[in-house]
Amino acid sequence: MAKTNSYSRFWTLLAKMPCSDRDGLKLQLVSSFTNGRTDSLREMTLSEYNSMIREMEKQTGSSRPVSYEVLKKKRSAVLHQMQLMGIDTANWAAVDNFCLGVRIAGKKFRELGEAGLEDRRGKKIAAQKPRTELEELKIKMAQLEYENYMLRMERDLLKKLDELERRDAFRK
Repeated sequence: MAKTNSYSRFWTLLAKMPCSDRDGLKLQLVSSFTNGRTDSLREMTLSEYNSMIREMEKQTGSSRPVSYEVLKKKRSAVLHQMQLMGIDTANWAAVDNFCLGVRIAGKKFRELGEAGLEDRRGKKIAAQKPRTELEELKIKMAQLEYENYMLRMERDLLKKLDELERRDAFRK
C-alpha cells in the first residue's frame, strides 16, 4: 500500500477551509474518503489521499498551477544532467556550489525559476528569451549599439561617395 511521506498539502488546504473545528473536519474528511475504514491520515492509501486532496483543492479553489508541474520536470531533468556530469545530486551543497558558478547560473538551485532551468547552450543571447529585466536591458543595449555602429558606417560610406563624386566632377 503506497503512502505519502508528507501531509503538508492536506494541512495547508484544511487551513483554507471555512471551519471552526479543524480536528473534527479532518476526521470527517478522512473517514468519508476511506468509506469509514479509518480516520487517520497515515492509514489512507495514496489514491484515497490524492482524491481527497483534489476535492479539497476544488472546494478551496487553490490547486497547484500547471507551471509547478513543468518546473518539477525541468528540475528533474537538470538534476539528471548534473548526475551525468559527475555531480553528487544527493548532496545539496554540491548542487548549490555547481549552480553558484557565474558561468552556470550564479544562484542556488532552489532559487532557479523555470527560465533559469532552460537549456540555453549553443543559442545566441539575442535570440533567447531574457530571464531577467537586467538581461533584457543588456540585449536591448547591444541591439542599439549595433544599430548605432551600422548608422555610423552608412554615414562614413555616404561621405566617401560624396567626396568621390566631387573629385570626379572637379576632374571633368
